[in-house]
Amino acid sequence: MRKNILFISPWYPNMQNPTLGNFIIRQAELIAEDHTVYFIALTPSKTIEGNFRIEEIKGKNYIGIHLYHNSKGFLSPIHYYTTLLRAKEILEKRNAHFDIIHGQIVHRSGYALHFFSSHFKIPVVSSEHWSGYTPERDESLSLFEKLNIWFANKSVVKLLPVTRHLGLSMQAAGLKSDFETWYNVVDSKLFYPDENKNFDFIHLSTLDDNKRPLEILEAFYGVWRKHPEVRMSLGGDGNIKPLLEAQRKFKIPSENLDIHGAISYQEAATRIRKSKCLVQFSRFENLPCTISEAMTSGLFIISSDVGGISEVITDSSLGICLDSNQLVELSNAMSDFISHPQPSKSSSLFNPNRLKEQINSIYVNSEIHN
Repeated sequence: MRKNILFISPWYPNMQNPTLGNFIIRQAELIAEDHTVYFIALTPSKTIEGNFRIEEIKGKNYIGIHLYHNSKGFLSPIHYYTTLLRAKEILEKRNAHFDIIHGQIVHRSGYALHFFSSHFKIPVVSSEHWSGYTPERDESLSLFEKLNIWFANKSVVKLLPVTRHLGLSMQAAGLKSDFETWYNVVDSKLFYPDENKNFDFIHLSTLDDNKRPLEILEAFYGVWRKHPEVRMSLGGDGNIKPLLEAQRKFKIPSENLDIHGAISYQEAATRIRKSKCLVQFSRFENLPCTISEAMTSGLFIISSDVGGISEVITDSSLGICLDSNQLVELSNAMSDFISHPQPSKSSSLFNPNRLKEQINSIYVNSEIHN
């Protein structure tokens, strides 16, 4: 049965960060195949004039509004509340009716979810991707984040973390709702097994310190010395200057190591399909989108054993999880893959139809138990 979904997220591509929450948009697009979705994006900003700014959103099969709220100074909570009131007025003028709220990132949106849930008298489910709950990150929640969690506990009937590990970490942090794992959506039109391969290895990320791209490059250097023919694609939307300097230091030819900066989603999909093995060596994670996309594309996974990654790498034919503190293990695992390459094996865990069936069932049960 088709429902009206109010989709609320504090992560959405914006003026400051044009790629923020792209995976959240893919959730909304999937849900909109079966339901009517109205999207409210909430973005703090220190550069807008006035207390708030409103922009219309028109996505693939969904519409909505993007509200920027002034986050400067001690009046920022008032600006945030004023923004929510303005959003409510817009919905009321359109005589909007909703059956359920699908929220995102409760440590940022808990109050907003409670605000709209109280107004429309409807249940809330909320997806979660934030890695701040994980014990490996060792990050303390701020007062603002604790208040959002307190409000989330008053309204969210079901949490939808991307892994079981994250769900348990959220409960340890004070979230009281039951949870059910709901994976990130993978576009099967872009990610699929491809027999023609250009690279043995690929690493694609934000290239920050947590992702440890320099350590991955160092591990690749050890592999290249043993196997001069090996090739790797390494890059993302972070700072590539240290990587280029390390490449020159190790004298690795560009034919063997292709370092690049930010690329389009379509280009990222092509590079993943054209690779044999994804390398991930993060200090902490939940379940990176690149792992879901690589597994759907039939890549072997070599990853540090953090977050919920081991929940999807369930046997040795799919990949291997390593101690996140053992760089030598990473280099050895990459060398072993070159010496004994694994056949492509695509995973159906992230099949859009399966995920759509699951969320439809969650919506029905959440209405019943509200």
